[in-house]
Amino acid sequence: MTTNIVNVFEPAQFGVGDGATTQFQIGGQREVIQSISPTGVWRQDWQGNQRLYPTPRTNIVRNSIYRAASWARSGNAAVNANIGTGPDGSQTSAFLTTAATDAPYTWAEYNSFVAGTTYTASAWFKINPASPSRRVRLLFHQQAFGVNRFLLFDVSSGAISTFTANAPQAFGSEAYPGGWVRVWLTATATITATTYAPLIWFNDNIAPSEGVEFWGVQQEFGEKPTSYIPTNGAAVTVTDYTVSPGGLFSMGQVPAIGASLTWTGSYTYEYQDDAPTLADRTVISQYANSPTLHQLIRNMDEYINPDTDFDAFYDYVWNVETAQGFGLDIWGRIVGVGRMLTIPGAGTYLGYQEAYTVPTAATGAQPFGQAPMYVGTASSQTYRLADDAYRKLILVKALANISDCTSPSLNRLLTNLFAGRGRCYVSDTGQMEFRYVFEFALEPFEIAILTQSGAIPKPAAVLVNVLQVDLPTTFGFNEALLMQPFGSGVFFTSSGLINAS
Repeated sequence: MTTNIVNVFEPAQFGVGDGATTQFQIGGQREVIQSISPTGVWRQDWQGNQRLYPTPRTNIVRNSIYRAASWARSGNAAVNANIGTGPDGSQTSAFLTTAATDAPYTWAEYNSFVAGTTYTASAWFKINPASPSRRVRLLFHQQAFGVNRFLLFDVSSGAISTFTANAPQAFGSEAYPGGWVRVWLTATATITATTYAPLIWFNDNIAPSEGVEFWGVQQEFGEKPTSYIPTNGAAVTVTDYTVSPGGLFSMGQVPAIGASLTWTGSYTYEYQDDAPTLADRTVISQYANSPTLHQLIRNMDEYINPDTDFDAFYDYVWNVETAQGFGLDIWGRIVGVGRMLTIPGAGTYLGYQEAYTVPTAATGAQPFGQAPMYVGTASSQTYRLADDAYRKLILVKALANISDCTSPSLNRLLTNLFAGRGRCYVSDTGQMEFRYVFEFALEPFEIAILTQSGAIPKPAAVLVNVLQVDLPTTFGFNEALLMQPFGSGVFFTSSGLINAS
């Protein structure tokens, strides 16, 4: 049988949660998966699009939802359990308040910390715009971290801030529906100790009627938070997924109803012996029951596999971004622009001193004995655009083919064609005339592109000129910025205009 390779570059769905199923098979009908190499796996659910991991991760907090029997609190702190709807839709959120004006705090059971180990803590808090602008801390205690490491959550706005002396190594937040915000901080323990799990602690004294709604505390190893792991009485370790060589994904947690599972990577497969291959499907029905003929065609398909040729055709011809040589020539015929351009021959001529400029010392006016007098239009020469220049011209012409010839459209064309060269734009001079203006010197082949290639569109019945102004050598008033003052530049005359109609 022929081994086929499938590359999945964009996330592709391989399963949808039904609240019970944990195993999902990839592959098409009658495909026998031989090997699989995932590069990314994600689960889209109430947490958003969460990346999943094939290595174990642990929520060290033994009760991630507040339970009075397992959580502790300060003297005046009061915590009301199961008072609202958490971000996952369950009626399990808690409310931290105070029995008397105080800065109350609460925490789950004590945890063990190891010096030199990095931990990340996270919890969900709910914004209440009606509450005063007070801040609640999510905190790693100083007994294991030397000083209290914490962030501050503004109860009324959801803003996150820190104090310099107590700032964690990293912190952040992510908004969720229903006004919930997940906040997190990262710090490295400096002392090995058994101490407070992450604390939820008001930074300011609050009145008994004030407080904050919270949910889903998680403490884990590492430098960033991962998707939520619920716990109920003990730490929970989860391996998000494993995948067998045959393409069977086994999920470490039951995906919620409607959760979308996607992945990227590659896999190889063979068709089952009794499954029709692409070659089999080319056989007309009157020979469909001939095993000898089928085997001959399958052998030919295996020996002369056109996949590589198809890939090469796509890269060298079909994809204009990578096409080369004759592939670009085909694209040129499609959009209507040629690779060959006719350019006036270069030459230098006798001229007066006033016409001399430093930038054109080798190509402009020359003194006596250095160049002949001007005798008329020089002979022309044909210029063949290289692939990269021709590709740019093709893309510009393709855009020109659908252009509405308005100034914004034409300006975009010029910007694409002369990227990084300087300012270039169109100017409406009135009287059914407009100009392509370039504030830099054009090369001869660029003038040919503008005047001969047809890549730049021109409105019907409108006279078009090309105006190129070499700002460092041209006289201009103070308002012209880069142009030159008296005695330092020459006047620009209408003889510098090039007809592009």
